Amino acid sequence: ITQFDNAYARQHENGFICQESDDDNFEVYACHPVLTPFLIGWAEWDYYQISCDLQRLRRVFMPLVKNYEWWMTYMRHTPDGTYGFVTPGMREPCGKDTHAFLPELTWTTGAFPATAFRAVETLAMARIATLVGRPDMVRFFAAEHRRLGDYINQHYWDAEHQLYNDLCDPNHVVAAYRDPQLAGQFI
Repeated sequence: ITQFDNAYARQHENGFICQESDDDNFEVYACHPVLTPFLIGWAEWDYYQISCDLQRLRRVFMPLVKNYEWWMTYMRHTPDGTYGFVTPGMREPCGKDTHAFLPELTWTTGAFPATAFRAVETLAMARIATLVGRPDMVRFFAAEHRRLGDYINQHYWDAEHQLYNDLCDPNHVVAAYRDPQLAGQFI
């Protein structure tokens, strides 16, 4: 949990929380800073289930809210408010540091998993907001969870196979699912 405290200490004014740091606790990026969703709110909720440390939840709640606000502002890339992933194209390493890649970034669809991760985060945030006495944030995160859940249920439930599934798309991260003739069909 101290790793999260280190992350909060480096939180940017716009709410961004870096996911990677070096041995000296400086931000580093092997690629784009947000390749995968950061489920820090969910992790804090999980930690609370073990520790019952309500003081910690009170202390970290606003940094979590600001981080979610950053996700809403900078990581939503579809008109319907769903999320997508960024994938790096690999280039040669820079200089001697083999971890410092200069990726060519591509927004991929991957909307189902990215949006599902955000839905999980909003559920945890609504639970935390309840415990820290923020009914306004409970309403916001519960509504966001409902909105994302409804979208996922409407667009990604594959009734034929009885599971949630992503759709074929010419920009899909996996080459096998880019067939333009199958666009819009479940993978």
